[in-house]
This record gives sequence, structure tokens and C-alpha cells, in this order.
Amino acid sequence: MRRRALLTSIATSVAVGAAGCTSSNEESDTTNPRDSTTATTANTSRTTEPAEEMLRFGDRVGDEIRERCERALDRTVDITGEHLDAPVRIELRDPNIVSRTGPREAFAVATGKATHLRSATRPDRAPGSLGRYNMSNRVITLTDTEQIDVDSITEQEAVPDISLENYPNEPHIAHELTHAIQYDVTDVSDGSDPTNDGQNAVTGVREGTATYVEGRYRANCIDGEYDPCILLDSFRRAVDVPLWMLPRRIPYVNGALFAYEAVERGGYDQLWEKHGSPPETAAAIMFPKEYFETGITYRSVDVPNEASEEWNRVQSTRMGVNALFSKFIALDIASLDDPDAAVEGEAAETVDLPRAYRSDLLRKWHGDSLAAYSDGDGRVGYRWRTAWETDARTVADAVAEAYDDRGEARDGGWLLDGDFVTVASERTRDGERVTFAGGPDRDAVMAILGRA
Repeated sequence: MRRRALLTSIATSVAVGAAGCTSSNEESDTTNPRDSTTATTANTSRTTEPAEEMLRFGDRVGDEIRERCERALDRTVDITGEHLDAPVRIELRDPNIVSRTGPREAFAVATGKATHLRSATRPDRAPGSLGRYNMSNRVITLTDTEQIDVDSITEQEAVPDISLENYPNEPHIAHELTHAIQYDVTDVSDGSDPTNDGQNAVTGVREGTATYVEGRYRANCIDGEYDPCILLDSFRRAVDVPLWMLPRRIPYVNGALFAYEAVERGGYDQLWEKHGSPPETAAAIMFPKEYFETGITYRSVDVPNEASEEWNRVQSTRMGVNALFSKFIALDIASLDDPDAAVEGEAAETVDLPRAYRSDLLRKWHGDSLAAYSDGDGRVGYRWRTAWETDARTVADAVAEAYDDRGEARDGGWLLDGDFVTVASERTRDGERVTFAGGPDRDAVMAILGRA
């Protein structure tokens, strides 16, 4: 079974600024990043200059890395069939170390509670992104790993072992170069849906495409098609990441399989088209076969604002299947060993991914909305209403069983991870619903639900 470099997981999951995008959320799958730059109009005049003519290098970039970048560009062009419009500059920078300091805003805390990622062990300090493309000045920045104290990072329980030998490896360089090609080939849209779910779909297309090319590159290296090829000395499956990394990793892995389906069905033309008109929901990224064959829709879900005057509603959004998958993984309802997570056949070989972040429980998801509440004294709660075509009771029973196993049943709910939580299913005129609620105690939850 093929393995991918752990460094790629760290680079795209730990990062506050991941490849080609920025991220401000640390608590869970909440505000997904919009790119810090604006989309450009694709240039229909493609250049075919050799790699050495299309790359510029900063003074800190040595000859060995320059050779890797030139090989990576030639092979990325070979994979995508597209060229750069203008030269791209490669720079080395000092490492960005991300520290967890300061209070988190109420909505981030609420979503961390709702997905049960709040209790996931996180590092106090972690390396920032190891690669980034800035389309405004056409610069790829790679971290100068000689400036990273690896031992001080890996001593922390929540950070896996890191090997930086042979960094930057060629597939990772190809990932960043793909971002440059994306903006040259097509109009890259942030989509029309600002919800967390909608932005997860945008990230899935954008980062998934770069991860798809990266995976094809690595597969070609392992198969001997690319020789020479510099890979990292340590590898692990790209899906095997700590729980706290999961929300950021999902769009990359599922997005790579979305890109695979798009290319298989309509070539790169179809994949580039999806950059300009991405799906509105990450369910399309999680289940791309269904999306391309029959389409995937969702229903607008409202959370009635019935909370007592003590609890103020601070924000609400559609969270989508990525957040629900994180919740299911955190509660051991879903597993990466489930048959539905397996990636088999040509897809697994092409993209070099053995598993995906998906669960059969989520195939009947039909919409949701999570509302966060604060009492003004630092206490936070939530009400998360989810819609299902069918199987709502199955979902509710699975979560209730997990709460039974992990928490203490009390007064129609459970005490779990320092909160009082409830789950309930119902049938409405519009279909089936499951509502999750949580807060610091039972009185708070009843007040948020309007039952005080």
C-alpha cells in the first residue's frame, strides 16, 4: 500500500496559512478560508517556455532545490497539460511557528463543542505552512527547514514525528506549482455561498486539484516513471492525522478524489470549469460520483431563535458534512477503516490515496444550520439542526449511543467533556431532522432551546 509523506499532512493541516489559502480558525471546521487574493481572468495564450525560463529563484535557494523545482515544473506541466503564463519566483523563508494564545471567539468555541474537537489534544506551538503560493506577486515561498527545531516540535504529544530530510520534496513543489497554473488557466472563484459548508466546497476544488496533481506525481515517482525524483524519507498515509488536524485535512483528501472524478469524466476542462463555478456544498466533494452522475442538493435549514433573553445568538451557518464527519470520528461513530472510506482501483493508484474522509451515514444528509449562543459572561452553547432525506433516527441513535459510552446520562441528556449535551430526532413536513444541543449545564441548554 502506498504511503505519502507526513510532511505534506503537516504542511496542509497544521498551517495557519496553507498552500494557496489562509485560515483563521483553530477550534474546528468553522470559517473555511477564502483566498487572500482575488481571482484573475484566465489567459488564453499559453507559453511553452522550458522550466528554467519560467522559474526565478531567491538568493537563499540553493542549486539542488532549483533543480528539483525545474524538474517539478516540467512534470506538473506534463500532468496537467498546461503551462505558466509568466515566470514564478521561488523563495525560502524563515519558519512560521503558530502559537495558541488568546481567547477564542464564541462561535469557534461553540463549533468545537458541537463537533467534540474541543477536547482534541492540540500542540501549544506548531510549524506554520511549509509552502504557499501568492498569486498577486507570483511567488512560491518554501520554509527554510534548517531554521526549524524539529525536536522542540515533536516533543509535543499532539504533533506526529516529522522528518524534514529531502524537503522540499518534488510532489510538494508540484502542489504549489499547480496553484500557479490554476490561476493562469481559469477564473478561480470563491463561490457564491459564504457558509462554512460552501467554503469547504471551494477549498475542496482548489486544494483538491493541487493534491490530485501531487498524488499523481508521487505515484509516478514510486512507479519509477519519474527518475530522478526526490521524495521524503519518512512516509505515512495522508489520512492518518491527529484529530485536531482533521477539519483542515478533509478538503485536501476528498478534494483530490473530486478532481480525479472530474478529470476522468470530462478531462481537465471540466476540472478547470469547476474552479469558476464550484459546488455549493462539500457533500459534492465528499461524494463526487453521486455529484457528477445525479447532482447533490441540500435544503435550507433554520434554527428557530427561541433562546431566553439571557442567551444571545452570536452567529449561525451551514456546517455541512465535513463538520459532521469530524463529529462522527471524534465519537467513534465513523472510522477510517469503514468500507465506505476505502479508495480502491484506479482512483487509489492514480491519486495515491488509500482512503477518503467519508461515511455512509452522511449520504442522506440534506442540510443543516448551527447557531452559537453566549450569555455575555464567557459561557457558550449551541443548537445544531440537521436535515436528512432518511435515516435521521439512525444518526440520532448512533450519537446517543456514543454519548452513553462516553458521558454520564442525566436529566434527558448527558454530561460530556464538561458540557450538558442532548440529541433528538423528529419528522417534519419537510423531512427528517436531528438536533444536537449543548451548553455548560442543563439549564443553559433548555434556555437555548426555548424550554426554560
